[in-house]
Amino acid sequence: YRIYAALLIGSLPIAHMHSYIVIVLLLTFYLTPQYVIGLVKNPKQTLVNLRHLFLEFIVLGAGLSLTLYKFLVAGKIEDPHFMSIKLWGFVDNFSSWILFWGWVWGAMLPLALAATFLLFKKSRQNPIHRNHLFLFLGFWAIFALSNVMQFQPIRWDNSKLQLWVYLGLSGVTAWAIGEIYFKLRSSSRPKLANVIVVSLIALLTATGATEVLNLLNLDRHRYQLI
Repeated sequence: YRIYAALLIGSLPIAHMHSYIVIVLLLTFYLTPQYVIGLVKNPKQTLVNLRHLFLEFIVLGAGLSLTLYKFLVAGKIEDPHFMSIKLWGFVDNFSSWILFWGWVWGAMLPLALAATFLLFKKSRQNPIHRNHLFLFLGFWAIFALSNVMQFQPIRWDNSKLQLWVYLGLSGVTAWAIGEIYFKLRSSSRPKLANVIVVSLIALLTATGATEVLNLLNLDRHRYQLI
């Protein structure tokens, strides 16, 4: 099944380049710390796993993707500025960046950051949580990169990467809300649990309502991606 996975990932450059970028970055951030830990604890088995990883995903998967890119993509859909440094992403300074993400994602970023910190604390006792932490740190890394680099000629193309990030961070945020809910329920405060969870969900969905109203202003937004 790993060979099929490698072939599917390797074929993504001709289907959806942004998904390919996301999957490669996620696998890098998810697997690298695990293999480093494995080399310390069980070097013999880890080296065997690394050999399989190299042959299947690096040689086969990356080889296929580079071949497809060379013959079907390169020189056809991108310009010399395919990748460039664009500090602050869609805006030009830090204060505008704070206002932009506060408007677009609202409470999601601070709640996701708090949820990731909670997961970090849990990961110190539970290896399963540690693996989950590596995955969600990968989403944070993609978010950071998409705010300092432009991966496509059009500046707003980075929003495709950030859509993936939003989906990923929704997972850790939902997990944290569940942890809060069940902890309060078990401490004989079910009403407080309900109030906190409903309030957090309302905060997370409020930006969706404002975005719908914003998108209805067609005179202001003539070119819409989503």
